[in-house]
Amino acid sequence: MAPLLLLVVTGLLVVGLVAFLGLRVAPADRAANGFIERYGLGPDIDVRRAVLRFLGRTRDYARRGMVLGVLSAIVLGIAWYQTLLLGFGVSPLADLLTMGLGGWFVGLLLSARYWHRPSTSGVRTAPLTPRDPDRYRSAALARGMVAVAVACAVVGLGALLPGTAVDRAAIVGLGLVVVVTVVSAWRTQARIARRPQPFVTGELLAADEAIRSTSVVVIGLAAMGLGLVMFGWQVSFAVRGSVGDVTWWGFLPVPALVAGLLVAARARRRIHPWGPAVRDAVPA
Repeated sequence: MAPLLLLVVTGLLVVGLVAFLGLRVAPADRAANGFIERYGLGPDIDVRRAVLRFLGRTRDYARRGMVLGVLSAIVLGIAWYQTLLLGFGVSPLADLLTMGLGGWFVGLLLSARYWHRPSTSGVRTAPLTPRDPDRYRSAALARGMVAVAVACAVVGLGALLPGTAVDRAAIVGLGLVVVVTVVSAWRTQARIARRPQPFVTGELLAADEAIRSTSVVVIGLAAMGLGLVMFGWQVSFAVRGSVGDVTWWGFLPVPALVAGLLVAARARRRIHPWGPAVRDAVPA
C-alpha cells in the first residue's frame, strides 16, 4: 500500500473512531410519545422511563453499529479496492449501504441481548407456560425471514454458473452470511420472548409486552432487509459471471436492493415512531 493511501486510511479510521466514541443519541421523548400512543400505554411515569430506556439503548446501539459499518466500508474500500460504492459493484465490503445496514443489524442484536437480562434483582414474574416467539412474531414475518434465507441459499448454487472463482465464492459466501443472519435473528427473537418478566405492575407489564413485541419485529425486519440486499449482491455476481457487465441484465439486482432498504426502513420506523402511529394490539 502506498504511503499516502496508508495515511488516508489511518486518518479515516482515527476520525471514525473518535466520532463513534463521542456519538450520543438525543433524548427520545418524541419517539417515546409515539411508542406509547402506538401501543395504547398509560401515562404512568415508570412506563415512560421504561420506554425511554428501551428506545434510547436500541437506537444508540443501532446507530453506533451503523457508524462502524460505514467506517469499515470506507477503510476496506479504499485499502483493498481503491473505490467506494453506493449500490452494487466490485464488492459489498466497499459498499456504504450494505456495510452500514450490516452494522446497524449487529447493533440491534447487541441491544436486544441487553434486554434479555433483567435490569434489577427484585421480584419478577414468569408465566407457567413458556412464551413462544410466535406470540410476538407474526406468521407473515416468520415466513418472510425463512423465504429470504432459503432464496439466498438456493442462489448460492450460482457458484456452479460460469464466472471467476472470486465471483462464485462470493455468491456462496453471501448465501452463508444471510443464513447465519436469519438464524441469529430467529434465536434472538426466541430469547427475547422467553426472558423473565422484569415488571410487576399492570401498566409496566403492558409496557414490557410492547417492548418485547417491538424488539422481535424490528430484529426480524432488519434481518429480512439485510438478507434482501445480500440477495441482490448474489444476483449481481451471478449476472456478471454469466453475461458480463455491459448489459441491461445488470439492473436485475436493483429491485432486491430497493426492497431491502424499504423493509429496513419499516424496522427503523418501529424505534423512531415520530408523529401519529397506527395503534397495534399488545399480546395479552
